[in-house]
Amino acid sequence: MLATHVSKPLEAVVFAGVFLTVVALLLVTFWNAPWLSKRLSSNARVIMSRFMGMILSAIAIGMISDGLKALLPGLA
Repeated sequence: MLATHVSKPLEAVVFAGVFLTVVALLLVTFWNAPWLSKRLSSNARVIMSRFMGMILSAIAIGMISDGLKALLPGLA
């Protein structure tokens, strides 16, 4: 659901609730980052770093494919 598709007051409340929940989870995660870094082993940090790299590359590939579809609509 996008914010532009919110048409009813209940949908706006649900959207705001989900948004604030995600922001609160991010705040808690960033606030506790030093504690988490002390608790994680070096292997866990390497695994997380590689996993984040895979997520970033998947996002990049999606953006590149969307750009190519817009640039070359005959190939889509």
